[in-house]
Amino acid sequence: MTRKKAGKPAKKALLKATAELGNAQAKYPRHSVERALRIPRAILEQNAGRACTPAEAAGYLGVGFRGPFTVEVSSAIKYGFLTRPEAGKIQPTDLARSILRPTNSEEVLRGYRAAVMNAPDISAVYLHYRGENIPDETFFNNALVDTFKIPERDLGDFKQIFFESLETAKLIEKHDDKIRVLDVSTEVQSNLSGVQRVKKLATTADIKAGETCLSCSRLRLRMVITTKRYLNPLSKKPA
Repeated sequence: MTRKKAGKPAKKALLKATAELGNAQAKYPRHSVERALRIPRAILEQNAGRACTPAEAAGYLGVGFRGPFTVEVSSAIKYGFLTRPEAGKIQPTDLARSILRPTNSEEVLRGYRAAVMNAPDISAVYLHYRGENIPDETFFNNALVDTFKIPERDLGDFKQIFFESLETAKLIEKHDDKIRVLDVSTEVQSNLSGVQRVKKLATTADIKAGETCLSCSRLRLRMVITTKRYLNPLSKKPA
């Protein structure tokens, strides 16, 4: 018995599924940092941020949970906006909450910048060009392909996502026809170091017998100052 060849509709469906799978497994997120918040926002607003299945999350948005939605989930995970607390479930992270439910204006900017640093390829290109101007298009394209291994067919898509995300995070400045990448990598590092320092201070907060109340007050004051300084790196220092 001879097997029948797959018809054109079946072949097209196979090619489409293969393409969608390739997009879902792409190294860099296929959405800008702002667009990747759509699913976490829906879960926060309609499910109080609790873990849910992808199908439930898609239902909150009124879309199907296969194909493009799967790619969007992948993008949110790569930015650090979604996590998988258990098999078959997704949930917004604290990073997503800091942007969607901020307690101050600085928290939003810090959140976007942290998300950019989480994103594969996008963070690598940012770190490479931080403090410099983006080169002319030909040289930039060559670097993306040769150094960062971005497929040539994806250059347009990657550059749009890259520049949109850096603009949202206020990591680029435009001067005439030049785009300069701002260097805030030390700010991110100092923020992380500050958190560790606060934890270290906290471990010494237990007052030993014989210490004066003045010593207690000084130690508490140091903890407060350190916390404010390092957890709010964008705040202005006193003159």
